[in-house]
Amino acid sequence: MCAPSSTILLHQAAEEQASAHGITPSSLMESQALRLAAAEMVASTMRLASHIDVRLLHPFTGPALFTAARVLMRSLTVRTDDSQQRSLKVLLDAMGQLQAVNPLTGGYFKDLDAEFPGMRKALYVQMHSSASQQVSGQDTPSMTSSYTPTPPLITPRLGELPFGNGFVLNQ
Repeated sequence: MCAPSSTILLHQAAEEQASAHGITPSSLMESQALRLAAAEMVASTMRLASHIDVRLLHPFTGPALFTAARVLMRSLTVRTDDSQQRSLKVLLDAMGQLQAVNPLTGGYFKDLDAEFPGMRKALYVQMHSSASQQVSGQDTPSMTSSYTPTPPLITPRLGELPFGNGFVLNQ
């Protein structure tokens, strides 16, 4: 997840430098497309890793999710795309889960709300209203969150070794 986030940051810096030097916006379109593809890659990775307990994720996962969510939110301000909305919802859900373990992620929510006021709330209202308007009554994978609540942390007693999957081994 760090490689796509690095791609996003690299292209953001390149775009800032290019605009400072007067390069035409048409040549920056490829950079914007690469940033969007990298953000989608982060969302895809989180979909694939949705079964993993968030306590096992690396602490740098939060900044990677924030960077990708910021790119998707910026893209959604220009034009609306359902797949980007679903990807953004996956990223925001993952950030919400990660916030319980890594409180720094809560600051990223504040940054997103400051940069894009009301957008996160509008996204959730829109996604939940479209989910309730389904005729069949069955949930589709695109409308439900792929994240399950995190089980409580098992605290090992003296003389026990904790494992990442929640099991405890007695010595």
